[in-house]
Amino acid sequence: MVFNHLLAEVYEGLSAHYQDLLLRQMRGEELTRMQRYRLREKIKAILFSEDEE
Repeated sequence: MVFNHLLAEVYEGLSAHYQDLLLRQMRGEELTRMQRYRLREKIKAILFSEDEE
């Protein structure tokens, strides 16, 4: 349940391009090293943002 909530929060916080990369990653498709790095950084920014509600 917590995973699904976090996944939805992350997905909604990403742009369409990064949403596509996240879905591709979750399907097990191969991403480039740079795509994985940028996606990881975007996700960390969403999860650890300072402006908590």
